[in-house]
Amino acid sequence: MKMVVVSDNHFYGAAFSDVTNCMVVTPESGLMIAQGHEDNYFDEAVVVLNIGCKDLLFKVLKEIMKKKCVSIFIEPVQWLSRIRVFYACGIFILPGRMELLRFIKTIRKCLLTSSGVMRIEQGKVKASDWDIIIHLMGGVSSRELAKQLNSSEKTISGRLCSLSKKMGLYGFNKATQVQIVYFFYLMFSLQKAGRVIL
Repeated sequence: MKMVVVSDNHFYGAAFSDVTNCMVVTPESGLMIAQGHEDNYFDEAVVVLNIGCKDLLFKVLKEIMKKKCVSIFIEPVQWLSRIRVFYACGIFILPGRMELLRFIKTIRKCLLTSSGVMRIEQGKVKASDWDIIIHLMGGVSSRELAKQLNSSEKTISGRLCSLSKKMGLYGFNKATQVQIVYFFYLMFSLQKAGRVIL
């Protein structure tokens, strides 16, 4: 099976030099290839994205989602989960900083079975839950948001807690939960509208 690794980290890409049938490209090259006429470059491939800049990550992801990939894996540079694999919008989100052997085994396991993968369904999340996350990511405090929504801080906190439980974010602090949920929000937006406004 073909593997394409898109990374802005030279050392990360170099780790795949001995992997059979694996190509490593920079995000800029991957974006040009995906937008260009080489339609079959990503077809039938397992694509791995490891890009530090979130804006660039989602630009590349948007184009690659249009291709006929076997599967897409994201290993976010700033990802905070060290154990769990998440699955949302047809994309696997891997724990960060894995050794190569464990990384390959995890990808194989994800392709063969769904056990041990936290599946996140957009249908479980209400529009009002997303609104809270967007405001919190925009720098509005829980107290200010409660005033804006004519609600209590406990209600805001309760909604965030409920949303975090739906997404399997147990044991993370509030700031981490907000960041991870916002990452999922961007993915859902990309899937639904075909674009993400960053």
